[in-house]
Amino acid sequence: MQVRLAKNYGFCFGVKRAIGLAEKKTNGITLGPLIHNAKEINRLKENEADLEKVNKDLNYLEGEKMRWKIDKEDCIQQQKQLRNIAVILLVFFTLSAVLLLLTSLMTDINTQLMMIIIAFVAVLIGTYVFLKYQECNHEIR
Repeated sequence: MQVRLAKNYGFCFGVKRAIGLAEKKTNGITLGPLIHNAKEINRLKENEADLEKVNKDLNYLEGEKMRWKIDKEDCIQQQKQLRNIAVILLVFFTLSAVLLLLTSLMTDINTQLMMIIIAFVAVLIGTYVFLKYQECNHEIR
């Protein structure tokens, strides 16, 4: 009997399909060897080593996701505090302006310089609160 080996040969359709399924479903189980080609079995085992690296990376990313969730909650809490500070400052500077205005109307004291200083300080603090709020807003997204 004479056996002829073709120049080009490869896996049949069933083997290609089995390998494709094995590569897609990495946690699958077979009832015996998937294929009988030692080189291909070694290649699939190497893919399992790569899969371990991928799983390790996924676990790391899951930890990062938790850290980002905690950071997001911290930023939301900081935004609440900044809103409260903004309201308190608005009330304080409004009351200061009203008191200075009443003082200037009831007496001959010139309160124009004090009004300018209060307005300047209010703008500075308001800008700081706004920028910190926006920074947290950016981190949340």
